[in-house]
Amino acid sequence: MDKMTETEMRDYIAAVDLEGITLTYSGRVAARIILERRKDWTASHELMLSRILNGVEKLPHKLGRLVNKTRLGAAIELARKLTRGTRRNQKRRARAKARAARAAA
Repeated sequence: MDKMTETEMRDYIAAVDLEGITLTYSGRVAARIILERRKDWTASHELMLSRILNGVEKLPHKLGRLVNKTRLGAAIELARKLTRGTRRNQKRRARAKARAARAAA
C-alpha cells in the first residue's frame, strides 16, 4: 500500500478531536463499504456500521481499529498523528476543568 499523503487523508477525514472522528462524505462511503464486508466479524463492526448508516456525525476512535489495513485506516492513523498535540491539549484542559469542579464542590 502506498504511503498516505495529507491531501489524500483530507479526502476521508474532516476532523479528529478528543470526542471522535468526523468523516467526509467519501470517508463515510468508504467506511460503509468496508464495514458491510466485515459486518459478520464482531458486534463492534455491526455497531459501527449502524452508526454510519444512521448518520452519527462523530464516530469513536475505535473506527481506526475496525478499518485497519485499508486506505481509510491509513488516513485515520495519519490524522491521529497530525492532531496528537491538539488532542493532548484538549485532554489537559478537560482534566483542569474537572479538577476545578471537584475543588469547588
